[in-house]
Amino acid sequence: MRGAGFSRIAFWINRPDNLTQITTTLEADRKEYPVLLGNGNADWTKTKDIGGGRHSITWEDPFPKPSYLFAVAAGDLRVQESTFTTMSGRTVRLGVFVPARL
Repeated sequence: MRGAGFSRIAFWINRPDNLTQITTTLEADRKEYPVLLGNGNADWTKTKDIGGGRHSITWEDPFPKPSYLFAVAAGDLRVQESTFTTMSGRTVRLGVFVPARL
């Protein structure tokens, strides 16, 4: 549903004061959509094989946010990775996904 918006796939009051935590499970054909991205936390390198050439992954977003910040992406993507050390000394992994074929 490219560009359809969250309101087209789920009923939601789209207001900045209506916050929630969202857990999303994405399922797709592994050959056409090898990378499945969503809001929150998941190990994108490990997807679940569900048979028939399909795979899935679950994303959990622990931070409450309005529905208009919900996003998912799927496709033949590659990642440019790096790490960042916060002021408290914690190292976090960063990744920017781009189309595999430009």
